[in-house]
Amino acid sequence: SRKLLTDILKKYPEVSIADKVKGNIQRVEQEMNAVDPTLLPAIKEAERYEALGEGASQKDDDFVFSAPLDSSLSQENKVLEIKISE
Repeated sequence: SRKLLTDILKKYPEVSIADKVKGNIQRVEQEMNAVDPTLLPAIKEAERYEALGEGASQKDDDFVFSAPLDSSLSQENKVLEIKISE
């Protein structure tokens, strides 16, 4: 979801719903942080790496990122149930 939303802003920066897209990105990032606080920083680092062109030879994969350097940030895998209400 986050990648799709950020791609919208990259491809169409002047879109009339840009503020709504940015708000949705923030909401998705909050949920990502609730699941795993190390996930978003790792993804952003991978995006920076890719933007520099150093990752151009890698297969295009939304989930390619390196593990955080600080292993104290790691958490045990826990089941997280998210209820979405309409």
